Amino acid sequence: LFYVGGITLLVGLIPWTRVGIDASPFVRAFQAVGLPAAPSVMNFVVLTAALSSANTNLYLTSRMLFSLSRGGYAPAGLGRLTRRGIPLGALLLSSAGMAGAVLAQKFFPGQAYLYMIGAAFFGGLYVWIMILVTHLAFRRAHRANQRLATFMPAFPALTWLGLVGLGVVSVCTLFVPGLHVTLLGGLPWLGLLSLAYWGWHRRRRQSASGSDR
Repeated sequence: LFYVGGITLLVGLIPWTRVGIDASPFVRAFQAVGLPAAPSVMNFVVLTAALSSANTNLYLTSRMLFSLSRGGYAPAGLGRLTRRGIPLGALLLSSAGMAGAVLAQKFFPGQAYLYMIGAAFFGGLYVWIMILVTHLAFRRAHRANQRLATFMPAFPALTWLGLVGLGVVSVCTLFVPGLHVTLLGGLPWLGLLSLAYWGWHRRRRQSASGSDR
């Protein structure tokens, strides 16, 4: 509600063709209505929210790397804790990634932001596509069981409609300036991760079979 309402007000005050990435659209909206102090207040709110989001993502990323390491999916050094229970290796690697993003924005101000958004967008598209594919597989596996607690209405039409919609959005990123990296960079990266996981799984299976002997 807040998102849709806010976007509706922004579009009503500022033409969408004038909204860019060099300034907050909310600040421009307050400037358009003639409130002198509102842009400064809005900038403070936006910066505070950005710092809070950065702190949250730094914590989540370091803990994710720590969990992957403890599960055997990442180098063992990322799973070590200090005496205070801090995953220092994972925290330093996450901080290096954030520093790299800041440097990229510094030296490539016109492209870095769009490229990072495009890369993150691929992750979101992939997750939602896999959710719908998993739903199809789940319902096919439980086709005989008609006592599921929750049923999706209009299945499988809505599921397939969602997949088609996500596919159309994915293809459309190729024609949006700055977002072409979504597929051109995301698909090769997904392939590398898949090969890495396949190699890791194969080595782990071989080591398990060797220990059984």
